[in-house]
Amino acid sequence: MPRIAVVNIGAHGHINPTLAVCKSLQESGADVSYFAPEEFRLPLEAAGAHLEPFASLMSAPQPPPPGVHPLAMLAEKLQDEFSSVLPQVLPRLAAIKPDLIIYDRFALAAWVAAKELGCRAALFCPSYVMNERFGLAALFRATSPDAPTARVQPPILKLQAGGQTYGELSIIEVFEGREDLNVVFLPRAFQPAGETFGPAFEFVGPCLRERPAAESFPVSEAFLKERPLLFISLG
Repeated sequence: MPRIAVVNIGAHGHINPTLAVCKSLQESGADVSYFAPEEFRLPLEAAGAHLEPFASLMSAPQPPPPGVHPLAMLAEKLQDEFSSVLPQVLPRLAAIKPDLIIYDRFALAAWVAAKELGCRAALFCPSYVMNERFGLAALFRATSPDAPTARVQPPILKLQAGGQTYGELSIIEVFEGREDLNVVFLPRAFQPAGETFGPAFEFVGPCLRERPAAESFPVSEAFLKERPLLFISLG
């Protein structure tokens, strides 16, 4: 039985797209251990995964303070999360000895853990992927509000945990990170410069399964005619 470890961040928009994949892996005979915060236990266990909970420092997104680039704020959050999460997950991953680690691009602890353990790795990508044709570099051509003629520099993450240093990454490298297999939950037609991404990128589109807990939502034609119609789309 192949052992697969999935490591994600505590965000519905990053975990929900992976549930159907985990269920399919479990049905095909894989043993799936899923590292995520405790609050996601019910949907993950319903998908056939064994939850390996960890405490996360990531919180709901907040607007950056005036003059602070939003990606600089994200870099600081990811750096703190790495320092907290790696000591929690690395020993347990070593004990599980997975044949494959699949991780979200923001789960930097898993990226380092796979290298430390010499384990094969793949990437779950819930949104756009990036390469030399489509990436973050253009965002940093904007000028700084404090120095209008200066170019904004991509923030750097220092990956440190447990008194050890595991290197540095720019926020661009985080977004442009890739593995030999990258599962993208978008159709290729929705991806900017989609034709420039090679066979390492599998554009699988939305992976949906029936949700046993889903309730019906009957809406009559009369109801729609009587009231304004509001369409809400997450993400």
